[in-house]
Amino acid sequence: MKTDTTIQGTQGRIAELQQAIFTGVEAWKNAGQLLVQIIEQDGLALGEIAEKADLPLDVLAQLEKIGRNQLVPQLLLAEYPAARKLERLPMSEQERLMLEPVEVMVMKDGQPDTLRVPVRHLTGAQVRQVFASNHVRTLSEQRQWIESQRPQASEPVKMDVPYVLTRKGSVIFHQGCEMTAKELLRIAAQLQD
Repeated sequence: MKTDTTIQGTQGRIAELQQAIFTGVEAWKNAGQLLVQIIEQDGLALGEIAEKADLPLDVLAQLEKIGRNQLVPQLLLAEYPAARKLERLPMSEQERLMLEPVEVMVMKDGQPDTLRVPVRHLTGAQVRQVFASNHVRTLSEQRQWIESQRPQASEPVKMDVPYVLTRKGSVIFHQGCEMTAKELLRIAAQLQD
């Protein structure tokens, strides 16, 4: 059984962890701003900076977005399904969605219902439903998207199918077909003649 001292120690370490992460996020912001200064004031391209600093180009590209206030720093290491979609949104939307749940339409007993889900908990299917290429879909857009994903019932194709009446009173069809009752009765009448 954990003692009060152990619980307090754990809570203290959790607070330290939160502070370290906050400090890291602030460091990413500072690094991004510094990178933008180097690009704009020194005229260096991202590839040159990557080579001179011995840093991966993709990391620098993300830091540049942070420095230009195009990317919320918390998305730098995010691995949940919605993270890549969030990156495409304006900064104000990224910030809002990091704090507030997003509305997800679901069908319950054939009726639409709404869930409020934090973006980091969205499934891949929910991400495809909720996010368009450059915005969060409204509930009506989500409903249209859901409808568009339903398999469409195909209309049966009517065709004139060659068939042969045999002397033994049977019919041989040369391929699969669909017939109306009237067509079937017409063939049956031919068999009786």
